[in-house]
Amino acid sequence: MPNNFVLLLIVLVAIVVIAKSVKERHIENRMTRALAHVNGQPSGAVLMSANCRAGIAINREATAISLAGGNWINTEVFERSDVLSAELYIDGECETRTSRTSQAAGALVGGLLLGGVGVVVGGLTGKKKSRRMVSSVVLRVMVNDSDNPLHEVSLLAREQPRASPQVHKLIDNARTFHAKIDLMIKLADRENRVADRCEVPEDRLKSISTPTLSIADELRKLVELKNSGQLSDAEFQTLRSRLIA
Repeated sequence: MPNNFVLLLIVLVAIVVIAKSVKERHIENRMTRALAHVNGQPSGAVLMSANCRAGIAINREATAISLAGGNWINTEVFERSDVLSAELYIDGECETRTSRTSQAAGALVGGLLLGGVGVVVGGLTGKKKSRRMVSSVVLRVMVNDSDNPLHEVSLLAREQPRASPQVHKLIDNARTFHAKIDLMIKLADRENRVADRCEVPEDRLKSISTPTLSIADELRKLVELKNSGQLSDAEFQTLRSRLIA
């Protein structure tokens, strides 16, 4: 009798495990199908959460983004002009952020907008804490939707060693995907600037197009930022090259 009870218990546990596995596979397949296309076009990049309950897809032309799961009952598609910001958080700290202003948020260094340069300096400044373990990697996207403006995709299911190959690959994928959204935001900003210029009367274009600061002034500010430690040598050289090009 005890042997039959143990056998029955094993069978029940196996059924529960199999049912859970089938359910998880069904959720994954449903999310995969939802993100396979954006506006009828094959997706160029797809990012899914660790539990496959939330995801983001970008079409190959980087003109639209699809959000699925999370707060969305149905998959929603937004044009790139409706993507307001993208943030990558690792263990609750924002590693990099891009916002739909006339310039990406990374170009704001120490409160100074590098007027005529118009390039992104990069990740957020500030000392990062060194940890051996990683407990969360989250990509957050804000879109122009009053009901559900924020979409989060959590990429890590449990705490793992930071040095593990799996975590390295996961973080690299998250950074790459953020870079793709960053590109979408920059393209949308550029389109806005072109549209704004087309609406300006010809007699005002010359005065508006004239830089308010000289190249020498911009270079001096870059040097000051580098000397104060707010710009790395690589960032300084990149900005300097683009400024004098």
